[in-house]
Amino acid sequence: MSIDITAIKKLPVEQKLKIIDELWESIDDNKLDTLSQKEEMNLLEERMELYEKGKMKFSPWNEVKERLNEKFGGK
Repeated sequence: MSIDITAIKKLPVEQKLKIIDELWESIDDNKLDTLSQKEEMNLLEERMELYEKGKMKFSPWNEVKERLNEKFGGK
């Protein structure tokens, strides 16, 4: 489905935000949850496959913690 949104782009910000809000409210939360769950399951399945094939890399906690501290400035 193709929709020309040229007219919407020309609207004031307040009207654009109202349209966004109405569109967001029109999305069925159950369908959104289902999509998220499918994406999460796909990711878990991909990671499990990598694990089972021995293609995952693991690090000891102290190394992970050190990398996180370097990246985010933790204590």
